[in-house]
Amino acid sequence: MNVRQSLFYALLQRYFTFILQFISNIIISRLLLPEEIGVFSLSLAALSIIQVMREFGISRYLIQEKHLSDDIIRTAFGLMIVISLSFALGVFAARDVIAEFYNRPELSDIILVLLINFFILPFGQPAYALLSRDMEFRKTLYIGMASVTVHSVVGVSCAFYGFSSMSLAYASVAGTLVTSVLSLAMYPTHIKLRPSLKEWRRILSYGIFATLSSIVGTAGGSSAEIVMGKVLTFTAVGLYSRANGLITVFQVQLIQTLSRVAFSGFAKLIREGEKIEGRYLRALSYITGFLWPIYVVLGFAAEALIVFLFGEVWADSAPVARILCLNGMVVGCYAMLVSVYNAHGAVRRQLANESIVQSIRILLVILAAPYGLAAVAWAQVASSVLNGILLYHMIRPLFAVRLREFLRALWRSAVVAAITLAATAAAYGVLAQIPHAHLTTLIVSAIVGLASWIFGIWLTGHVIGPEIVLWLRKGAAALQYRRTTLK
Repeated sequence: MNVRQSLFYALLQRYFTFILQFISNIIISRLLLPEEIGVFSLSLAALSIIQVMREFGISRYLIQEKHLSDDIIRTAFGLMIVISLSFALGVFAARDVIAEFYNRPELSDIILVLLINFFILPFGQPAYALLSRDMEFRKTLYIGMASVTVHSVVGVSCAFYGFSSMSLAYASVAGTLVTSVLSLAMYPTHIKLRPSLKEWRRILSYGIFATLSSIVGTAGGSSAEIVMGKVLTFTAVGLYSRANGLITVFQVQLIQTLSRVAFSGFAKLIREGEKIEGRYLRALSYITGFLWPIYVVLGFAAEALIVFLFGEVWADSAPVARILCLNGMVVGCYAMLVSVYNAHGAVRRQLANESIVQSIRILLVILAAPYGLAAVAWAQVASSVLNGILLYHMIRPLFAVRLREFLRALWRSAVVAAITLAATAAAYGVLAQIPHAHLTTLIVSAIVGLASWIFGIWLTGHVIGPEIVLWLRKGAAALQYRRTTLK
């Protein structure tokens, strides 16, 4: 499977996931209060750090390792089991302490349910990593579609029947179980997953730096919820989580999809001794060409979108969402660099960068939290700007991209975003005079944003234009083929 096909299936999986999760989030937000979602968000944020430690960078190692043997695969499986069980027992013992620290007894039960994931993931994660290494994204598409369907159905059903914050915990376990079972069913049959520790030194020498880097990054990313849960209220945590989730969902669906394909593709090129700079810059143009205009429109339509989808009770998250749109645009400039670090195996450089940036991020969040949600959001923007500067500076010995080439890859996206900004701002200036016109604001913003985006792509000759035309032609051809076969 080539990169374009891989990207198609990866994007299809992401957007199926996005649509289904988006619908389930709307329903759950109508069934649960911000405080209830805030309690779960804090539990998930606290466990996310342990989750990274449990994974120990083993999946990334399997993808980027040049000479993969059966012994390495079996050792990866064995290490995942040992590490997962060890951390699960540690968190199990500490769950009551965490609940007492935040003075919320229900945290203990939520953490207990989420710990079930630690017993499931070691059996499916190596298989999923092998599928990604081989760029079998058609199979991962089926796995992802099944997992998110089960996750959404379980979450909505439990919320409807009054399980409160526990609904999301049960949904997480159900989705993880489906992912692991299907990964085991679809991974290459000639590889036997039997646990071993024969190559443990080789894997741990990579994993320790990759894990430390991920721990630091995850700690910084989770710091807002963890700090606000203690300094502010769980309602504030819920409002921030809803705003952050709404904004970052576009970042996750696009950037993580491209990053997953890019990491496998970059790692393959590096193994073959080829350069990746050209492909990186092209991918950067794709990301910003899509992402920046989306965030521009979202920034203007944030309040209308949040109130229309989730209800008036979530309206206070709109100002935070606007600030986080700016943060998303900043992150889009450098998010793919993490794949470059991983593909090169430059985990020590990444660790150094993450340690500096996330330490500053955590400090800024702690200082900003007493001043409210908006201050915390601005702290994220400042941290992201610093992160981008350091990432590009520290990757230079491995990655020959000059500032001029970087700006050349971005200028068309910047013009497209500026055109979208001008058009959407003009439309919003008129719509703001109409009270409670949330649906009208959304429809007009979407139409104006789409039209100005297309015009900007045409005007600048953006590289994303031919790709969109190609995908539309393929979609039309596939639709025509189905109609012909049905006749």
